[in-house]
Amino acid sequence: MAIAVRNGHTAVVTAAPSLGGRFRFLASFNSSGTPYTLSEGAPGLTLAGCPAGPLGHHVPAKYAPGLTMFWEGFVTDLRGCIPLDVRASPGSHPVRVTIAATDGGCGS
Repeated sequence: MAIAVRNGHTAVVTAAPSLGGRFRFLASFNSSGTPYTLSEGAPGLTLAGCPAGPLGHHVPAKYAPGLTMFWEGFVTDLRGCIPLDVRASPGSHPVRVTIAATDGGCGS
């Protein structure tokens, strides 16, 4: 999945507690061709946007201005809509978003 974080800001993303560990973020990608397991993942992640400032060299201005883009893998045995909690810091109030585990129209 793609996650955009405003430059100079941080996002803490976790699976909703109701999922009971059945959704995990992948810290890296294996090259063995074997399926991922839930034990390989992490329950959450913290992403830091690039420092606020001018675009880097050779980065077109039309590419997500003011945002740092992250491509994050995940593993789950769930189907349908998956709730995730996003916070500006570990102690802040969460904003609930949903993604589709399979082809579907529930992403937000």
